[in-house]
Amino acid sequence: MPDTDGFSVEYDPINAHAAASPRAAPQPAQDEIDASIDPVIWHTLSSILPLLQLLPAFNDDSGQYILSGPITASDVAFVNAHAKLVKTFNIFGCGPKSPSLNISPSVYTQIFRYFREPFLPSLEKLTINIPSNCMYPSMNRDIWEVELVFSVLLSQSIREVELCGINHISERAVLSLLASLPHDAPRCKKLVFKDVDQYKLPLTVTKSLISEMTSLEHLEIDDVVNITDFDILRKIGALPNLVTFVLHNSTLDYCSESNRNTTASRAVGFMKLGHLDVTASFELISDLLHYVGSPSLKLLEFSPVVGVQHDVFGAFIVKAGVKTDRAKPSVKINGATAGCAKTKVPPEIEDVDDPWGLPVKRMRKDLKSGTIDDKQQKEMAEGGKPVSKSSRSSVDHPPLEVIHSLDTSSPWVKALEEMLQHIPMRWRSLESLTIRLSDTTKSDRIFELPGRYLNPLRLLADLHTFHIEQWRILDCYATILRLAPSLSKIRNLGLPLGKFSSPVDLRVLQTFADSFPELEYLQIPLLIPDDVSTHNLDASPGAAVHPLSTLYAGLTSSPMTFTEMMDVAGLIDALFPGLKKISTYQEQGAFCTEIAELVKFAQSARRKERIRINGGPTD
Repeated sequence: MPDTDGFSVEYDPINAHAAASPRAAPQPAQDEIDASIDPVIWHTLSSILPLLQLLPAFNDDSGQYILSGPITASDVAFVNAHAKLVKTFNIFGCGPKSPSLNISPSVYTQIFRYFREPFLPSLEKLTINIPSNCMYPSMNRDIWEVELVFSVLLSQSIREVELCGINHISERAVLSLLASLPHDAPRCKKLVFKDVDQYKLPLTVTKSLISEMTSLEHLEIDDVVNITDFDILRKIGALPNLVTFVLHNSTLDYCSESNRNTTASRAVGFMKLGHLDVTASFELISDLLHYVGSPSLKLLEFSPVVGVQHDVFGAFIVKAGVKTDRAKPSVKINGATAGCAKTKVPPEIEDVDDPWGLPVKRMRKDLKSGTIDDKQQKEMAEGGKPVSKSSRSSVDHPPLEVIHSLDTSSPWVKALEEMLQHIPMRWRSLESLTIRLSDTTKSDRIFELPGRYLNPLRLLADLHTFHIEQWRILDCYATILRLAPSLSKIRNLGLPLGKFSSPVDLRVLQTFADSFPELEYLQIPLLIPDDVSTHNLDASPGAAVHPLSTLYAGLTSSPMTFTEMMDVAGLIDALFPGLKKISTYQEQGAFCTEIAELVKFAQSARRKERIRINGGPTD
């Protein structure tokens, strides 16, 4: 893929396009022209230059592309035969050397004069991606030329528009395009906004323009507007054909007080919505879920946003065993757990940043009672055992987990609990549910989600996909046991791994095999007992071969012997003999890979034995 001064294309060998349709020979009949053109070459363009080069009048005047000389009817017919084959147009790049921006404005005047309207009559997808590092030597001129490009490209045939790289430079062109879409591309069904420069389009203008696009079926707004009230969502909810709505709003400026008892509390919008994916503040998500009136929502993904300016959970910050507010944290240092419930907190504290970029509260050393010195912290961390300096982790591998527990009195936490109660009551036929958390601070904080909050999900009997990400589930094992009997149709299940994992006993796999007879993909953190040989790991597989084909596991264990690894692999193989892919979390030890290899070895041995005995088919 060529890349010149920020201008890159999927397939834009301009010379190849020109060579594929030479203009030197006498012109054949129109049907012969059509038959001679390769539609694959012309399916996707990133500049109109290949079309302009088909004209004898095309010239490069010191880097400025112009049309000089007569343009005949046969010239027009020849270009039109190629232009009607273009289905996708991708604008990538910017700057003085970008081909589209080096076309003289007079060329567009000649296009409007000689060629059919629209210039690309079969165009279906238009993508505009202007990188955030674009530097225009003459911004007003270049943006004007971008607008000219848009005016040529817009067509009644357009079904999909994607706008990326919206910034303070491209704003005018983007708004100009939006203003034209409802009239020049009235059949547009998919509109995608993606921001890469943290720039926000004017809310009122964007709201007005989107609301006019009544043919939209798919709308994605990825951090391009700062939503402060519910009005824009009310406008979007009124779109009569909208089926998919993706909203990412990382700012926390939304205020719901004025909506709580009016529009947002009534399910009167988004009447055909089938797929909702929303990343926003707790309040915005809650208001939106209550406003959706569609009875046929099948796929729901939501991710509350956590920022430094909101004390979302009435949360505490813990460092080295020091508790700084009313909550009861658990602190892990070098693998040990220390409870801090009885720690007294001095009234005077100092805010500082720790070496890993986390906001912490440091006690002043000159305080009187209630302080905890380093020696006491070490003893708490090791259950009373002193910690040697050599055992302490380095800054590159911080030994401390900063965990935030939910303060159930917080209004945001109440909103989360209410959402999880509302979802199964409103959409019993929901088929896919993903619950995430988005921490805009990019820190190492861990937020804990009480397993009991998930209890209402037992009503979702038709659920086939269920994922939880960026949360740590409290009482994960007990939660699984509670949910499993009611969610028998699950085919794709993903639980948090890595630092968010809450490892469950290896033997829970028996529960999965029994309770989820349709399960095909499983992502789960597993805890292998210290002495595997003392546990009964004999599997009790069902009569039918379980359909699980992919197991992605995070394994937690002390060092294992080869025999113990064989026991674990044997259990997995016995329960899920149809596994086609088994992988372990990237930060796990080498023993995890060995277990995966042993499972594959067991499968291979079984297939060979089956063939040896009766020549039967492989699993």
